[in-house]
Amino acid sequence: MFSKEPEPIIVRYLHDEIKEWKKTRDYLILFPKNAKIEKLLIYEESVDTVLPLSFETKWKWVANIPVKTLPDTNAEAISNNLKPYEINLVMKGFFNKEPHFVAASNAQECDKIASIIEQDAVLISLLKKVKPDYLSIFPDFDSNESKVSWIISISKGPIESYMLKESNIRGLYAIVDRITSQLAQFSEYLIDKL
Repeated sequence: MFSKEPEPIIVRYLHDEIKEWKKTRDYLILFPKNAKIEKLLIYEESVDTVLPLSFETKWKWVANIPVKTLPDTNAEAISNNLKPYEINLVMKGFFNKEPHFVAASNAQECDKIASIIEQDAVLISLLKKVKPDYLSIFPDFDSNESKVSWIISISKGPIESYMLKESNIRGLYAIVDRITSQLAQFSEYLIDKL
């Protein structure tokens, strides 16, 4: 492990999923054993509230999932093909809210990835249980390294005794892990079509 300071509660609860971790002033960075996830960045952000002096915070988890490409593949072309696939989680319904993924734009291509992800019964069950405040999936292109990645951004709060339970932390990680597997398969399918 990188850090000599006390183990954060998230690291303690996810110890079997993490090979290394480090803590900076603002972030906790996890390097999971799951080779599909390059790193998982966790930090706190303020909860939007109507109360002017509220100090509630929530966790934001940002996972970076590199898209595997062949050495002679044009990463920018792959990135351009993935751009229309940005989706967000929406909980629909009045009492029994059901998770659905919707396009961030009007791109019709998003229906494909949304339906693939929504067919994962384990993931849908996790989303109903954890009820994230926000979840977004989008492609990212790093022109410096010519690297294409998927980014999963998920937040949950407020951080209080309820959220510090092991089941909630493991639930958030399981959501990221399940979506990562779906994205890896979807990326392979799209790249094969190029």
